[in-house]
Amino acid sequence: MKITGAVASCVGVVAWWCAVAQSQPGGTPADDAPKPTPRVDPATIPPGVRLGMRVNAVRERVAVAPVVVIVEDAASYTEAVAGWTLRKRYPVLIDDGTPKAAEDIGRFVRAFEPQKVVRWSTAGAKGVWVADAPAIEAAVGKAWTLDGATPAGGWSAEHVRSAWRAVGLTPPGIVVASKDDPAWTAALALAAGHGQPIFWTASSRAVNSVMSEPEADAYAASIADLCRSLPYTWDRLGDDLESITVCAAEKPAVRTGSGVVALTDRLGRLKAGPADTTRWAWAGQVFGTASRSAYVAMCSLFLQPKEAWVFDSYPDAPGWREYDGGKAAEALKAAGLPATVASEPRGTLNEWRKNASKPLSADLVLVNTKGQKHMFELAEGVGLLGDVPVLVRPPAVHFIHSWSAQFLGTRDTLAGRWIDRGVYVYYGSVDEPTLQAFIPTPAVAARLCAGMPMGSAFRFDQAPAWKLCYYGDPLALYGRRAPRTDATVPLADAKDLSELTPELVKGERFAAAITAMVMAGRDQDAARLGRALLDLPGKSTPDAALAAVLPMFRAGDFEGLARVMSTLNAEEVRLDDARDALWLACSGMAQRGDAAALEALRRHARSEQIERDMTELGEAWRRANGVGSALVMLGKVRDGIKPEHFRKEADKTLAALRARWGA
Repeated sequence: MKITGAVASCVGVVAWWCAVAQSQPGGTPADDAPKPTPRVDPATIPPGVRLGMRVNAVRERVAVAPVVVIVEDAASYTEAVAGWTLRKRYPVLIDDGTPKAAEDIGRFVRAFEPQKVVRWSTAGAKGVWVADAPAIEAAVGKAWTLDGATPAGGWSAEHVRSAWRAVGLTPPGIVVASKDDPAWTAALALAAGHGQPIFWTASSRAVNSVMSEPEADAYAASIADLCRSLPYTWDRLGDDLESITVCAAEKPAVRTGSGVVALTDRLGRLKAGPADTTRWAWAGQVFGTASRSAYVAMCSLFLQPKEAWVFDSYPDAPGWREYDGGKAAEALKAAGLPATVASEPRGTLNEWRKNASKPLSADLVLVNTKGQKHMFELAEGVGLLGDVPVLVRPPAVHFIHSWSAQFLGTRDTLAGRWIDRGVYVYYGSVDEPTLQAFIPTPAVAARLCAGMPMGSAFRFDQAPAWKLCYYGDPLALYGRRAPRTDATVPLADAKDLSELTPELVKGERFAAAITAMVMAGRDQDAARLGRALLDLPGKSTPDAALAAVLPMFRAGDFEGLARVMSTLNAEEVRLDDARDALWLACSGMAQRGDAAALEALRRHARSEQIERDMTELGEAWRRANGVGSALVMLGKVRDGIKPEHFRKEADKTLAALRARWGA
């Protein structure tokens, strides 16, 4: 597992990467004769590529059991991860009882494709989410032993470092966490999975706020002080510690004298000034509930991109063509990653909405666009928040755009909507960065395919701290899937989800049964049960109906989706993605006059984009039922809008439609 072995085995791919990165776009070889692979001195390999080799060396050596473990509490989560060893690991996800957690688990399962999904709980578990630091330290240490044995005196930080030394591991970075911030669940997984020390500190829990410059300097200095205390080199790229992962809802932006910069680009630098173009580490941030934070970490550790979606709205013109999505797709395909691409002249709103009208089956998403935090301009037309696709599997998203990540913790920004959908990496801007702040998309693809972790591949190697933030594990990468093992998971009394589901159906606990099917990756079965309940009066409940909406969308049962949503009131839809899925799937049905689709859309118009929703719904309703009926319906929609300040926009829209219709 030593770095020298990894470097020697990866010279070929680095040579390929160098050739791709330096070749002329669209160039063809002079002849078809095979050419020898250039010899590359390992010392000349870029630090980002070397870091990827180190991360991938662990992935390729530690086998993974094809089992997903679901827990419900902190103690069970920590103890389940403590079952990881050098012989086997397995993903552990948290079901906190919310529809969003169930959707996250199902999304992960669809990508991971396990042989089994089980529920497990340790004895005496309690629903407390404060981190147990000693238990977490022990879990990190056990992950680097062959048998999980505890050393005499227990697991101290020095014992953990001894375990790393015993297998020749040098930590690739550090993890920053707070015991009172639920994102410690990600810290545990990433520390155990990659082999990284955890730095416990306070968290502001203010992810939609901005740090002052002194706050950011103090935060960065505390991390540097920790690194100085460790027996590893750390203060330049190419040494031991190369990454920082903040697992906390810390303020993601910093207000400096010259403007706003991203915290994850400020960290990993010895100086704060704009003249400092050097960094010593690449940084990322994970935040959210305990369930979502664990999910993000497990995606990074256990999933690999299998398919890419590239959407390029830029023109074929100077200054724009350097970001050509088609050439990015070519680089991905050359590395064995299938890619679907939409670029000029197809980078339009119609093309986007056609793609988003069905669930997105992509694990890597590269988008070139422009606009504001709540909208994105395409070659023709403007996309809105509700146009963000619903996801089949968890993707990493690289989004060239201004302001998309201005507020990360709310669905009312593009970054927030993508994060809410379930991405495990998001790279975008907290402010206006200028286009040239982003590495051209073809180069991003080439760097990823060379094995650079995403936290490195997405950023310029040497540039001042700037406005582009990174959500997720900076060590996430594209590479080969870890080997799988038949070794059993060491958790007594784990219950197979497939064996629990029939009992739920038999007991007519239909909401729980549909949810269990979703978590097991059985969308077709969940959709069929949801559809069957529509024809069994008195058997369905609002919770069962809601649980069936997204599996129906993914299964392609748009008629059933419309019928289900037409039975639910706005207050009963506790999963925001359900509204967006309805509009993505059923807008076309409404335009054709489908009664269930019209009624469902009437009930679930979205306040944050009320102008478009009311306009499209109004026109469809008018064609089906006449102007008078449409105006009455829109008046009721307007009166039900919450928060009330969106009613002003609704009033403008209603007035515009009256004028258009001559009413």
